[in-house]
Amino acid sequence: MLPKNRKPTHPGQILFEEFLKPLHMTSRQFAEKLGAHWTELAIEAIIKGKENISENAAKEFALCLDTTPEFWAKLQNIYSNWESTHHRNEKGSLKPWKKAQ
Repeated sequence: MLPKNRKPTHPGQILFEEFLKPLHMTSRQFAEKLGAHWTELAIEAIIKGKENISENAAKEFALCLDTTPEFWAKLQNIYSNWESTHHRNEKGSLKPWKKAQ
């Protein structure tokens, strides 16, 4: 269920607050643990909410953090859906219909 009164937390923030911080792991250390094609900058972009967690990243995060890919995918999906809905409403392209009398 999408939060109605606030924007959902970006999955990158959850990655940082709920996983990296308690593990005392930096974004560089996490990137190294993930493998050669990950960089500290890529992890930082996700943490700061500038990049989304892709399906492939969800799989790799799940393996590294002992979670499931679905966990990361669902967090990203909730965030992306909220962003999409509210962005469209701000532009005025989609507004709720009034009930017929």
